Amino acid sequence: MGVNDGTVIGSELLLDHGSPINRWNLTLVSEGYTEEELPNFRLHALEFVTLLLATAPFAGPSAAINVYRLDVASTQSGADDPAPCGTGATADTFFDARFCANGLDRRVLVVDTTLAQNTVYAELPWSHAILVIVNSPVFGGTGGGVVTTSIHPKGLATGLHELGHAFGLADEYDYANTCAESGRDFHPVVEPAAANVTINTQFSTLKWGHLVDPSTPMPTSTRDDCSVCEGPGLSPTPPGTVGAYTGGDHYHCGVFRGEYDCKMRAHGEPFCAVCQERINAVLFPFFP
Repeated sequence: MGVNDGTVIGSELLLDHGSPINRWNLTLVSEGYTEEELPNFRLHALEFVTLLLATAPFAGPSAAINVYRLDVASTQSGADDPAPCGTGATADTFFDARFCANGLDRRVLVVDTTLAQNTVYAELPWSHAILVIVNSPVFGGTGGGVVTTSIHPKGLATGLHELGHAFGLADEYDYANTCAESGRDFHPVVEPAAANVTINTQFSTLKWGHLVDPSTPMPTSTRDDCSVCEGPGLSPTPPGTVGAYTGGDHYHCGVFRGEYDCKMRAHGEPFCAVCQERINAVLFPFFP
């Protein structure tokens, strides 16, 4: 409901691969945990580290990564869950976590970004990415300057998806808030900055063209109806085939992603080869 409702307790190094000056540093932060509940957060943080190290490509360059935990106690448990998306419940938490941040989708879970960054940098100034774990069973999360996820059963996988944004990866699903919204038929004719989406289907100039087999058709998939979201279906190619698949970056058509399935499209999937290459490129300078 407000901000600064609680106390910063302290930090701990969970994954130590050397001096933070030389490593890529991820900080996991508690939100909506009372001081008595912080042991639960410590367990959740360890579970996330375990999943991170079991997920390609992080297992390979893990020596480039340090992970820190910042314990912040809130006055009350949970997060704001405002109507009309949620129940209307409120909670006095340190970073003012709240669902339905865009007024449309309950899953959009945010915190006070400036406060979170200032709090983390005061304690751990070398942090490259911040993931706030919110003590709520409601499904939600966001990427951006501060990544969030909840303790919903799918929360850890969601956290990995949202962490992908910290590596410059875009969402690969073809809607922004819901499939019912309009204005998402065709992507603007501007090349996205993100490494994993493009408006280009020319093999010779494709961002990830070096990963595409010359026999793969370009584009690799098309859409009959660009006015609706793509429904569930089978990939037109074998799993792991890199190409140019229609839909992504919150648009139905006019934009392409590297593989049919990817964690940046569906949280339960692995990172595709294009996304893995980008993550590795970011981590490479920090490798011992």
